Amino acid sequence: MQCKVGVVIPNYKSPIEYVSTAISSSINQSYKPDKICIVDDNSGEEYIKELSTIISDNVEIELINHNENRGPSACRNTGIKALWNHVDYFCVLDSDDMLSFNNIEECVKSITEDPINIGAIYADYETLHVKDDLRYREYYHPFDYMVMKKRFVGNGALFLSKKALETSGLYDEDMRTAEDYDLCYRIINSNFVILHIPKSLRTIRVHDNNSTNTVSMEIWNKNWMKIRQRYVK
Repeated sequence: MQCKVGVVIPNYKSPIEYVSTAISSSINQSYKPDKICIVDDNSGEEYIKELSTIISDNVEIELINHNENRGPSACRNTGIKALWNHVDYFCVLDSDDMLSFNNIEECVKSITEDPINIGAIYADYETLHVKDDLRYREYYHPFDYMVMKKRFVGNGALFLSKKALETSGLYDEDMRTAEDYDLCYRIINSNFVILHIPKSLRTIRVHDNNSTNTVSMEIWNKNWMKIRQRYVK
C-alpha cells in the first residue's frame, strides 16, 4: 500500500516568486504528494489575492489564511491538522525553500524500512545565498541523542510520521524559534527514532528575512533555555 504524504508550507510575506518555487518543487516530485497545504500567517488581503493566482491545479492544494499573525509553529500545526485525515506523513517546507526532485521518494523509502520506530527524518541540504547567488552543501551528522543535549544535531527541514505526532504532540505554538528542536526532543521521548539521510534533499535560501536575522537574540535565548529546562537533566 502506497504511503500518503502531505506537504505543509507555512508562509508569511515571502516573495511570491519564492512561494511559487516552493509549490513547484512540491508538485514536481518523483513521488507525488497527495495534498499540499499552504498556511499564510495573515500577510494581508492584497498579498493573499496574489498568492491565490499561483495555486496550481496539478494536485490538490489548500490555501488557509490565519486571521491574525500566530507564528510559524501555529502555521505548521494548522497545515498538519488540515491534512491529518488524508495522509500518513508530513513534509514540512518553508515557503522560501525548495525540495529536491527526489526528496519525498527518499524519505518514504527510508521511513518505510521501519515505520513503527522512525518518527522523523532530516537530511543534508544546500544553502542558496541570495545576495551572492552562491550555493553551499551543508552536511549533517547522524542523529545522536547525547550530542543533542548540547546542540541541535538535525535541522528544521523535517519529514514527520503521523504515528509519532499522535504521541509527541505538534509544534509548541509559544515558540517562534527552535520549535523544531523542541519537537524532536518530544519525538525521541515518545520512543521514536530520528533518522538522518546523508543526501542533499532540499535548497534553503539564506536572506535578510530569515528568522536568524529577524528574531531577537533575547527570544532565541529564551527558547533555548526553555528546551534545556524541559529536557536536559
